[in-house]
Amino acid sequence: MTFELHSRSPASGAPRAANGATDSESGEARDGQGPDGCGAVTNRTGAGTSGVRTGTSGWTSRRVLLAGMALWVALLMIQCSVNALSYVSEHPEMPAWHGWTLEMTSVVGWLLITPLHWRLVRWLTAHTHRPLLVAGVAVAASVVLSLIHVGTMMSLRIAIFAAAGDSYDPSSPWSAIFLYEYRKDVSALLQIGLAFFLIQWFMRRAELNAQVSAGVPRPRSETIVEVQDSASLHFVPLREIDQVAAAGNYVEIAWRGRTLLHRTTLAALEQAWAPHGFVRIHRGTLVRAASVVRIETLKSGDFLVELGTGALVRGSRRYRAALDGARPAP
Repeated sequence: MTFELHSRSPASGAPRAANGATDSESGEARDGQGPDGCGAVTNRTGAGTSGVRTGTSGWTSRRVLLAGMALWVALLMIQCSVNALSYVSEHPEMPAWHGWTLEMTSVVGWLLITPLHWRLVRWLTAHTHRPLLVAGVAVAASVVLSLIHVGTMMSLRIAIFAAAGDSYDPSSPWSAIFLYEYRKDVSALLQIGLAFFLIQWFMRRAELNAQVSAGVPRPRSETIVEVQDSASLHFVPLREIDQVAAAGNYVEIAWRGRTLLHRTTLAALEQAWAPHGFVRIHRGTLVRAASVVRIETLKSGDFLVELGTGALVRGSRRYRAALDGARPAP
């Protein structure tokens, strides 16, 4: 994975790669790449490709979400109907509403956990580089989601049967019922999770296509960095990045209240982004010096840095001189 830097300013001093650049005004394409594959810099003044805001396909991220969820709910209702009709045909001695109640209460349980399941899939996708953590969270979450699903449908069944003057009294103990339902829920959770993953993937692609196709010109002095976060590619102005933290073979980039996970090293970024005012304040942290609004020295000699976002970041005393040297004079 590499970072692509795009400087929108043709003025002197604009950052360029050590071995090449591209000037859209001259029509020449000479893409360069900086140290460690993290600093290819481009001078661009054009607006980019022609297209509409929704991208060349016309599909927005919201439209993908609505279509995907509508399809999933439709499939869920079809499965519910098939199961209910099968129950009615296999138990002719029972009222038909029994079968429909059993299935519809399960559907309500699935719909109830949908927001949690959706967020879980998104979190797991963003942390695939930590397989043991992902496996542990997935197993624990499956138990919690199944408990909510089973508890919801059982409570509704008891209430509905009671309201109809009947009784719903499972012959097995609750623990046995949960274990039985959990085995079925695990398979369903995996299938639904795969569906949610595909919807989220297509949403990211639609968002990327919209960004590429829109061609909205940015300020000419703005430098843009392309950040590959999982399957999503973000075009991030460097001036909006305040801090970067090491995460093994990845870095965590703080941007607009979220964290982008990109596969590169902090050392590579330190070298590539130093010309843009980024400085190391700790062995695992970079900050943009211009975003520092306050420095508080601790008794140990270490210090706390307050960024423009209000975030507090701890710095090591061995890097204090580098930060002081990088900050603009008052």
